[in-house]
Amino acid sequence: MSKRGRFGDPFCFLPTRAAFLLSLVNPQQPSPQHFIPTQLSLLVIPQRSGGICFRTFAPPCHHTQLCPHSADKPPVSTSTSALPEPFSAAVFLPGDVSARRLGLQIARIAPHFRIALLMGEPGTGKLTAAREMHRLSPVGRGSFASLDACAFASGDSGELAHRTPGTVYLRGLDRSPLNCQTALLERLDSSARHLRIIVAVESDLRGLVASGRMLQALYERVGALSIRLMPLRERRESIDVIASSMLESLTPSAWFSALALGRLREHPWHGNFNELWQLVEQVAGLTGEITANQLPLRAPEPSAPPALRLEEVIERHVVDVVQRCSGNKLRAAELLGISRSTLYRMLEATTHN
Repeated sequence: MSKRGRFGDPFCFLPTRAAFLLSLVNPQQPSPQHFIPTQLSLLVIPQRSGGICFRTFAPPCHHTQLCPHSADKPPVSTSTSALPEPFSAAVFLPGDVSARRLGLQIARIAPHFRIALLMGEPGTGKLTAAREMHRLSPVGRGSFASLDACAFASGDSGELAHRTPGTVYLRGLDRSPLNCQTALLERLDSSARHLRIIVAVESDLRGLVASGRMLQALYERVGALSIRLMPLRERRESIDVIASSMLESLTPSAWFSALALGRLREHPWHGNFNELWQLVEQVAGLTGEITANQLPLRAPEPSAPPALRLEEVIERHVVDVVQRCSGNKLRAAELLGISRSTLYRMLEATTHN
């Protein structure tokens, strides 16, 4: 009924057993070269006779030396113009609730998306998330390239004309001019179906649309499937394990004291993972317990005063002028350029408020 070969050879079945197997693997009739979930590591190939063949394959590995199939097949070349983020392991750190939630979002979207949007502040791991989406997608064994949005819109994609399946990671869309956005919208509409596009932005695109700095049509095109990467200040409960994991990867003989971890949790982390990784790199030369005093943290900047209503600003100014005039309301009215009766009304309103 079937023929079993070495890794990569197909398993072929007659029509009677094919129908039964498909009901277990995929309830819908697969199209040619249809990928079922990557965890199964199977490629379904329907036959004209009504039978099917299952060809085994292995998902791409991040480290070729750890891939069990590397001896059977040469590694697939991946063209890229961006190096992996040094803190990439922390983005999907096991045991971190936020990392697990992000992983589930990516696993749900990756097999089906054609265009997806990643939103997050600088240093939140957008490139790492995009690489994971590419790895889990049907084109995961194809090329991955990081390009400027305007360069892609103008057709300047270098060697990546993408005649073969692959993923393009577009950055800088939220900083691009409107003429570039128009060209990008046309390019997205005409791009090949086997091309996956991941757009990464740092700004709220809805705000850009509202202010006229982004085309509504382009936002609707790229924002249908979106994932927001949380900044570290919203993941304070995870900073202990993230920082300790980073430190252990560089210096296994060092650890943070309890007070040091407390300081790390309190820090605002405007640079997110990138800023935390740079701090860990600076203390990686130390051994033993790393105290709070050894952390190269700058003092937090004073927060800006809250914005006041115009009415409150005027009231405060009037009271200040009256006090500087030692309660002389006639003199205060002259300095303010208003009548004394107007000054009295304003002071009465201030007292009432």
